[in-house]
Amino acid sequence: MSMFKVGRSYYSVSFDREELRVIRIACAAVAAREQSAVDEAAGAGLNEYAEQVKMANLAVVAGNLAALFKPGQEILIEREDLEPLAEVIRKGCDTMPGEEEAASLYRGLNRIETLLAANEAGTPQPRKR
Repeated sequence: MSMFKVGRSYYSVSFDREELRVIRIACAAVAAREQSAVDEAAGAGLNEYAEQVKMANLAVVAGNLAALFKPGQEILIEREDLEPLAEVIRKGCDTMPGEEEAASLYRGLNRIETLLAANEAGTPQPRKR
């Protein structure tokens, strides 16, 4: 029995060692920042608090997802998992200490955004399983 759902679109993506390193750093930095904001949102009201908890959880899940990647290994991933990863990476772009790290992070983000845009444009990038 396949673990892939029939009829679902999966994207094939891989990252090199440096891209993965900075993606993981960005995810950890965003998760820490969002968790800190949860503490601050506690007194702001229930809706604000719930939204902040959701954002903090998203960052943690994105970091856990990035931890599953191996350098150079192609994986199949659904759009619903790829979009949050891209969102967290975007938020983490300001956390990179140097130009080389930032360039690697942008390269990884660009790879994800290219995949997502290809599907919107009707380009046959995603694989069906």
